[in-house]
Amino acid sequence: IDYHTVQFNPAFLGHSDLTRFEGLCWRTDVDALQECAALCRGEFVEGVILDDCPVFETWLTAERETWRRKAADVLERLLQHYLATPRFDLALEVAWRLLRMEPWQETHYQRLLVLLSRSGNFGLATKVYRRYLAMIADLNVEPSNEMSALYERVCRTRARHPGNLPQGLTPFVGRGHELALLARYLADPACRLICLSGPGGIGKTRLAV
Repeated sequence: IDYHTVQFNPAFLGHSDLTRFEGLCWRTDVDALQECAALCRGEFVEGVILDDCPVFETWLTAERETWRRKAADVLERLLQHYLATPRFDLALEVAWRLLRMEPWQETHYQRLLVLLSRSGNFGLATKVYRRYLAMIADLNVEPSNEMSALYERVCRTRARHPGNLPQGLTPFVGRGHELALLARYLADPACRLICLSGPGGIGKTRLAV
């Protein structure tokens, strides 16, 4: 380090998430894409600010845009893999990440509308559409014909599926004993409340639905 420059000697670095990312991002297998996506945790050197150094700020802006595009490309490829598999539940998670990363991209809103509609989460799909309208209002533009038509299809689909329970994106496997037990409880007029308990991630919500 001196007055004008800062350098790292790679021989002294144990590891770097950027070098790991670059070593994986060219690969096409899903394991590499998933590891790449896990490395995308925020902006390039997030939180670093040097107000009195415009040269650094100019460089930092360009670097952040470069790494954002690389991260978005990885997430896009991972999303396409999940859509083709199909693993719509995982695709929905990636679609949310892409929207947070690029909130100005209409394509991300469109895919979220489709995925949320397919999962039966029409209320959240409506919130996404309202967020899209707020975004384009800030840009002083009108909704595109494609987006308007897509939201109309979502509304028509919602009209054909009344209720507020989400539809499962994947088959429900097992839990036959638990389902039979719950059915017996629900058929009992004396049963006023059923509580499902257990560690996070074991499928309580899916079982309840």
